[in-house]
Amino acid sequence: MSTKFASSFVVPVNAIVEFQDARFQIEHEMILNAVNLKIEAGAFVYFLGSTGSGKSTLLKSMYGAVSLAGGFGRVCGMDLVGLKASQLPYLRRQVGIVFQDFKLWYNQSCGANIDFVLRATTSFEKIERQKRIQEVLERVGLWNKRDEKPSRLSGGEQQCLCVARAIVNQPKLIIADEATGNLDPVSSEAILKLLRELNESGTTVVFATHDMMLYNKFPARTYEFSNGTCHEI
Repeated sequence: MSTKFASSFVVPVNAIVEFQDARFQIEHEMILNAVNLKIEAGAFVYFLGSTGSGKSTLLKSMYGAVSLAGGFGRVCGMDLVGLKASQLPYLRRQVGIVFQDFKLWYNQSCGANIDFVLRATTSFEKIERQKRIQEVLERVGLWNKRDEKPSRLSGGEQQCLCVARAIVNQPKLIIADEATGNLDPVSSEAILKLLRELNESGTTVVFATHDMMLYNKFPARTYEFSNGTCHEI
């Protein structure tokens, strides 16, 4: 069964991410062309490719940080073409992002880092925010360090905190953009296992990496990026 959103594009109703003939360019340079992919709700998908192959560009488009130059894109039920600034907060509440470089508030506690997101994106009262903070920090094994500042955590623990921040709004989709790129092999494996566990609970995960050792150890459905486009392998 499918639902028509435009005369030339048909999107499966169970697709949480869909691109058809999508093109992306930055400052007149074509980064990706003829992108066609579909990610169903509940899937775990790798974006595999070298640095500069376009993985991050496509991921950024999924939360409205990069616009399409042409074609069709839809994420979490929202059309990306013509997406208005007023619609971005709603889209981003449905998408949790785990960055390679953490982007944490190092002058605030772990708990405060999570609370900042809740205060910025929800109208929850303090008691509900505290409940959510405890739930996600327990999920990633950091509840006992809730009052510590991120600078006192290991790199792996800091990335676990980033995962907690990404899931606190119970997103439909988690985007991990080279989330293990700055970590040692043991920490990298722990982060990937955590994301796989979240996926097994029903959350869709897109994991971009160029780490072949990690990829080969935990294989899953994959889109490979090369020569200005991507294709499923």
